[in-house]
Amino acid sequence: MKFLPSRSRAGLLHVKEVSINLLLVLHWDALFPTPHHPTCPTPHEHS
Repeated sequence: MKFLPSRSRAGLLHVKEVSINLLLVLHWDALFPTPHHPTCPTPHEHS
């Protein structure tokens, strides 16, 4: 008994990849703060 057709399985995998990419984009600045971010009002501190 098949759980999902291959097309649905590929679709779910694609959704998972997109959500992971979206998370990476959203958290990229938190993980790797850039010194001059266009949307950031103040420059980041450098250690």
